[in-house]
Amino acid sequence: GHQNKEISSCKSLEDAQGEQIALFNHKNYLPALNYTEAGVIITSESLFLSLPDPLKEKTFLLVDDPGQAMATIACYLHPLIYPSEQSIHPSAVIEESAQIGDKVVVMAHVYIGARATIGDGSVLFPSCYLGPDVILGRKCILQPQVVVLDDCRLGDKVYINAGTIIGSQGFGFHQTGNVFDKIPQIGRVTIGSEVEIGANCAIDRATYSTTFIDNGCKLDNLIQVGHNVSIGNNCAIAAQSGMAGSVTIGPGTIIGGQAGIADHLEIGSQSTLAGRAGVTRNLAGKEVYAGFPAIPHSRWIRQKAQLNQIDKLSARVKKLEQKIDDLNGQKTQDQEPGQNLL
Repeated sequence: GHQNKEISSCKSLEDAQGEQIALFNHKNYLPALNYTEAGVIITSESLFLSLPDPLKEKTFLLVDDPGQAMATIACYLHPLIYPSEQSIHPSAVIEESAQIGDKVVVMAHVYIGARATIGDGSVLFPSCYLGPDVILGRKCILQPQVVVLDDCRLGDKVYINAGTIIGSQGFGFHQTGNVFDKIPQIGRVTIGSEVEIGANCAIDRATYSTTFIDNGCKLDNLIQVGHNVSIGNNCAIAAQSGMAGSVTIGPGTIIGGQAGIADHLEIGSQSTLAGRAGVTRNLAGKEVYAGFPAIPHSRWIRQKAQLNQIDKLSARVKKLEQKIDDLNGQKTQDQEPGQNLL
């Protein structure tokens, strides 16, 4: 198409106009591609070659990985823009012993506790709370009403969405009879660099040691991470998932939405848990699991297929039972007096 086409922003195929770029990465979007007014369409060479000739007259950008390329372009055209100069709102409360780095932005009604450290270039949106002895790395972004409680540690370039609480009390109690006595949770939460945490998540502090989320992890909204949990690097966890206390999750693991993991279990590295999977035992790595209790996905598929036949199997059993009853009835009628049918 046009070799010198200028674009200014990203849009969907349905909504894009002449100065916008859109993504076409699956044949399911072919109807939208027919009518799009996007100035440039990003796709792969194989998808492009599969198109009817009239559609090839549009302007395309051909790449090996359209999804990754579109993400790169979107970050370039739609950067997160925050003040680049030091800015502390008059309503913020910062304890004297706190250390604030260069070019830190502290917005309205933020509280920063005693001996807390805020790294260079970090941005704290309104109503954030950082407790005593918190360490926040460089270029972190905390959206409104994020709470980081005392002694928690966050690395560089950590992005936390609104309403998330880091370092809440773990669910620790000792039961004596019908009484639950509280076990004080005096550990901390440590989060690595380039971690993103969604809105309204709860990351509990450890009982005595550390709840740990390693570098590069991405957590969706409404996730519960229990006390003493350890999550390896580059894990992705979808919304409404929950990990009970002392769970260990290996690096590179992907967890689908609403999955649940019972306490003191280990999930091997590069595992995948399907949505709503319920984990009740240790799982080896490099495997896809599904169902409750979670089992290898291929086995779960077979079980589901068999379960879908249960009505037919039940009907067949009833027919066989009826035939047996009919045969027994017929034999009883043919039986001579005093004869044992068996």
